[in-house]
Order: sequence, then structure tokens, then C-alpha cells
Amino acid sequence: MDIPGGSDSIDVKLPVWIPGSYMVREYAKNIESFNATNFKGELLTWKKIRKNVWRIYDLKKSGNIQVSYDVYAYRLTVRTCFVNAQYGYLNAPAFIMYTDEFRNDSLEITFNYPNSWSNLSTALKRKDDNKNIRVAGTYDELVDCPIALGNATTFKFEYNGIPHDVAVFGEVALDTSQLKEDIFKIVDESSKIYGANPLKDYLFIFHVFPKGHGGLEHMNSTSMIADPAAFVPGDRYRKMMSLVSHEYFHLWLVKRIKPKSLIQINYDEEMYTSLLWLFEGFTSFYDDYIVARAGIHNQHQYLESVVDNIETTINTPGDQIQSVAEASYDAWIKFYRSNENSKNSTVSYYSKGAMIATAINLHIIHETKGKKSLNDVMKELYEMHLADPAFGVTESNILSIFLDVTGLDMSGFFKDHIYGTIPIDYNKYLGYAGIELIRTDGHRAVSGDLGATIIAGNDFLRVQRVRRNGPAWESGLNVNDKIIAINNKDVADDISLINDIEIGEEVTFTVLRMGATYDINVTAVPSLVQDLEVTFFKKLNEQQELVRMKWIGGMEDSNSSR
Repeated sequence: MDIPGGSDSIDVKLPVWIPGSYMVREYAKNIESFNATNFKGELLTWKKIRKNVWRIYDLKKSGNIQVSYDVYAYRLTVRTCFVNAQYGYLNAPAFIMYTDEFRNDSLEITFNYPNSWSNLSTALKRKDDNKNIRVAGTYDELVDCPIALGNATTFKFEYNGIPHDVAVFGEVALDTSQLKEDIFKIVDESSKIYGANPLKDYLFIFHVFPKGHGGLEHMNSTSMIADPAAFVPGDRYRKMMSLVSHEYFHLWLVKRIKPKSLIQINYDEEMYTSLLWLFEGFTSFYDDYIVARAGIHNQHQYLESVVDNIETTINTPGDQIQSVAEASYDAWIKFYRSNENSKNSTVSYYSKGAMIATAINLHIIHETKGKKSLNDVMKELYEMHLADPAFGVTESNILSIFLDVTGLDMSGFFKDHIYGTIPIDYNKYLGYAGIELIRTDGHRAVSGDLGATIIAGNDFLRVQRVRRNGPAWESGLNVNDKIIAINNKDVADDISLINDIEIGEEVTFTVLRMGATYDINVTAVPSLVQDLEVTFFKKLNEQQELVRMKWIGGMEDSNSSR
């Protein structure tokens, strides 16, 4: 990198995190062979003053400075960098340094890569129509433009005159016409909610590799990882479309409508907000909702996704321990760093946030007799951003916005379910639409529950997780206990020995723990895990018909062919 000189010294930095993913990732650990020279090629003195900051000295007599370094890039996620002989994927915060002095200046990047690679896919603009030289107005713009290189299947479409490019990297058979049609529908349904689309152009990047799934939003692009099977019609395809919907919805909610505390990014350290239940959770509500509105999910499949989020939440003991506001604030130290106790002590601001949005949406529709919905709140937030780009959402103004838009005081709901851990009465809100949540449990209804997750090891079984206050917890079974016998029968790695345990049955585990052997008796109880499904009221009153129609009316009822 070339930097103008002139001061006594200058600090060159690498970010410690990437916006949209709230974890310190220590990108500097991948930097090797740092050097700084003057315009004559003479080495300059430098010293590392923090984990991610290199200070270069004696610059007044140096003129322009050139900094060079190597980066180890072999981790393929949407937040990192990866390069091999076939493919390259780059995120600027993970490999391009910057200086505070020139952070807001324009910059130019030259890419050199094998002639056998035909595609460079990024939202960065070309310089003089040269695809290998890209420009950014600021370092922040560069950070918001991931880069993929290699050989991709590409196609494009226009939405209201806005070009949308799609690049799919990886070995996969594609039905590009179906993919184009469905992504177009998602773009359309998303734009309708806000009443306007802010884009001049947009890029979808897909990385295809086995068992992959995930995405990260950017200002005018997104990067997603998907399993090859996700491009085949079926459940995985619909799940991938929900991911596309999620990342595209972030164009408004997160990339333009922001938490006040995250408007000006500090790349050096954590930046806190207790509002991820809104920015990620509400987006998680809309991802499936938009896919259903687009006709990719049918009504039955959409309601299954609602049930999945409810099951995820109520089957997490941490839902009674941590509020979603706390989960948002602690994302830096808990959400991305889960351990064997996480389900006992934390809740997901994604799934719980989605159910908060569902409940609030049904509440608004019910109380306003269909005149308002959560869509009206989203649209108002965007209009406030358009009126003042420095506008940011805070804990206090979000309540005021709900009140102004809907006429409803949501402070009690927020106190109980967002800042508190009082369980949501899901049947109350679903009942507004003539829908009831019932417990089915299936085989769980007759099988005993030990309150522990046990997996096969090498000639033993291992306790992977123990549910707080469950029978295994109360009996003293510990995480990482090696189970060598059950009811005095050697287990080897035969997981079937813990299947079909009856309610009330006492099971004796012989465990190896820290070099000693112990017998621990655990009595099975009725299932602690709830399996749920929705049923429809046989007869609806006028209000329920109105709410249901406003919420899920118009969704296809028949099974989707996708």
C-alpha cells in the first residue's frame, strides 16, 4: 500500500472485527513480513504498538511511503479471507490496512491473479473500465465490498432499472432461470415493504461448498455460503432463499437504518448495542415472511418456520436467564463463542427476536383492526433515515416510533419480553389470527428424558451437554464424562443403549471422570423438549379473519414445487 508522507510518524492499522458480525476476530494474527520503505526503497523504522497497529517513524524526510506485508488467507467464511489454487475470497477488514488520517480519502486497488481465473466479482467500481483496478471513495466503502475471484457462473437481472448481478463460485448444477426468478421476487417483496429501493446496483455472491450456510450483509452487495444441495428444489433451497431474503432486507435495516451507537464505526474495538433483537431478530422474521409472500414458501411452510423459531426459543433454558436485550449487548462475548453451557444461560436474538416481531406484528394488526402492521413501522424508520442520514435508533426512540406509527404503547411488552425474561404467550398472539399452538411431542410423549445430550466417542459415549435443572444435572452427571457402562453393561460406542428409556426408569451410568470411575443414577422424566405444531380454529370471528388475512392471506396453501 502507498501512503502520502509528511508527518513525523503514522499508524497503520488492521481492523479487529467486521461490521455485521459482532465478535473480535483478531485479523492481525494473519499478518506476516511487515515492511515499510520510503520512495527510494530504503527501509523505514517501525514498531508494533498494539496488536493491530504498526507505527512507522521518520517520515518527514521520506516522501511517500510504501507498506508491504503478507497475509495468511485460508479460512472460508463470509467474514474472513481464503485463497487456494482455484479460488480467492477477500474481506477488506481482514487483509487491507488503513490509517486514521486517510480513512475518508479515496483509494485504488490493483488485483493480480491467475490468467485461468475469469471472474473478479465485487461491488467496487472499476477504474477506467479496467476490471482489475477498483476504486473506493473511502476505506469504509472498501470494507463494505467483499471480493471473490476465480471462475463463477454469473447472470443478472434488473429491478425497476436497478441492475442486480449474481455470481456463483463452486461446482454446482444451476437452474439459473429459476434462481433469477425467485431472487427477483424477493427483491420485489422487500422493496414493497419500504416503498422504495435505495440501490444503484447490487451484487449477490454465492460460495458453494458442502455443508455451508451463512451470509453477511453489505451496503450494495452480500456474500453467502451454501451447500450444493441448496440449489436443488426442496427444503434446503427454500432455506437458502430465506438467507437471500435476510441479507437483502439488511439493505434497509442495519445498512441504512442503524443503531445510533453504530453509525460511526470504530474498527479497533467492540461497539455495543442492545438492539440486535431488532436489527437481526426482526430481519429474521422478515426473511421467511418475504419468501412466503414471494410464493417460494407456501402458507404451511411459512407457519412451520414460525413454529421452528418458537421451538428453538422455548427449548432453550437460557430464555429464562438472559433477555434478548442482554443477548444483543453480549453478542461480542457470548453469541459467537458458545460452549457446553450456552443453551442453559443464553438466548438467540435471531430466533427470539423473530418471535418478538411476529407477536408485535399480530398485536398491531389486531389492535388497529388491520389498519397498521409492523411494515408501517419499518417504512417509517426508513423515511426517518432518508430525512436525516445521521438518524439512529435508540432504546428510547424506538418506543416513541411505535407509538407514533401505530398509536400503541409497547412499553409493557418491551419491559416483559425484551428487557425481561417473562415468556411470551404465543397462543395469545397467534389466537388473534385464529391459530393455536399445540404440543405433539410424537415419540417424546412416551420416551423418558434424561436432560443430557450424549454422543458416541471412541469406545465410549460422551456427555456433550447437560440441561440446567434436568435429571442429569440434579444427579451430578457432568459435561465430558465418558460413559463406559449403562446399567452395568459395557457401551463401547453403542448409542442405542440410551434409546427407548421409559419415563420413571432409573439408569445407572458408569462414568470415567478425571481418571476416576463413578456410578451415577439418573431417573428419566417426561420430555423436557417440546415439539409443537399449529392448528387452525374451526370457526373464525370477523376480527380473526381480518388479522389472518392481513398477516398470511394470499400465501399459497398448496405444497410448493421448489
